[in-house]
Amino acid sequence: MKTDDNQINVSTGSDGDAPMRTSSPSASNSSCPALPPVTERQSAAFYVLKGLAIISVICAHFVMGAADGDAAALAEKLRSVCGNLGVPCFFFAAGFFYRRSPRDFAPFWKKKLTTVVLPWFIGACVTFALYSFKDRNFADVPQRFCMWFLGLGSWLYFTTALMFCFAWFKVVTGRVNIWLTVALTVASVYMTRLGLIPYCEWFTAYVNPFNWFGFFGLGILARRSESLRLFEKKRPVLFVFGAALAALGVYGRFYFDDFSIELPSGYASAFAIPIEVGAGVVLIGLANLFAKSALLKDLGKKSFAIYLYHMPFVGLIKQLIPQSSVVGIILAPLAVAFALQLGFRVLEWFAGGFRCARILTYLGIR
Repeated sequence: MKTDDNQINVSTGSDGDAPMRTSSPSASNSSCPALPPVTERQSAAFYVLKGLAIISVICAHFVMGAADGDAAALAEKLRSVCGNLGVPCFFFAAGFFYRRSPRDFAPFWKKKLTTVVLPWFIGACVTFALYSFKDRNFADVPQRFCMWFLGLGSWLYFTTALMFCFAWFKVVTGRVNIWLTVALTVASVYMTRLGLIPYCEWFTAYVNPFNWFGFFGLGILARRSESLRLFEKKRPVLFVFGAALAALGVYGRFYFDDFSIELPSGYASAFAIPIEVGAGVVLIGLANLFAKSALLKDLGKKSFAIYLYHMPFVGLIKQLIPQSSVVGIILAPLAVAFALQLGFRVLEWFAGGFRCARILTYLGIR
């Protein structure tokens, strides 16, 4: 997310690329509804938001059950709750920078092929090979890889759902229709929670796009709002409301011990919607507060690549940092995020020195 067509360009820009890779829409196409320009403050704050969100995604992939003692068990559950915040934030960011046009079908999908699908495919190839060799499992490779690539049994479901979002909101337009889509997502999440949707091996709660459309739609609505002006104004009342809503949802999860219930998706808790919406508002407030943080901005710029390659490092960090203590539970996700960030910065340095910067796009770093 540096230069190229993925950079958030405050003056001109281009349409959004990926949940962890979003960029500003073009203002040159008159067939699209007029949108407020993206400011430098918004650009920086969204990078920080994605930096915070990728840490959340990593938190989600540390399995519960290793904590030793009440304090560690509490920290482990709180980390699990934090793990459910990142994906909705990425969909929100992608929606904010998304621009629809009835005449840009071919250019739009050609760009996505280069900036999203190709890095996604390469990431799937690399990680599938790693896990296949690790498990010494070479049976049914074509079918297993197809499922892995689509996020059926892997963490790559996010990009699958994002493609559905891009297609859905090319057709579904208008404020009322977008709000109806948000309501549809709320219904889908609770139907998932109640077991009313017949999921199967090839259709899971994670790849069900109706569980995600609403967050993408909220991003579109936020961009259209003349009064909201995200990151341009301090909104303490909204921040307090979000914190209270999230706290209420977290209290509900603990009070009803929602952690012990077998869920078809970690995002299908009975309290998922209030936690994700409320905590999302809080993360937006924090991103605004830390908008000048160079470290978090850089983390956000590399969040797509971190998403694609983080899981093998989660397994490694689990071995290096015991998950039985509060300190280990807190430090482990941060260690994964910042280790990958450092590794990708080294790759950037090598790519610049050997004049092969294009490879960074293929890896999802740009």
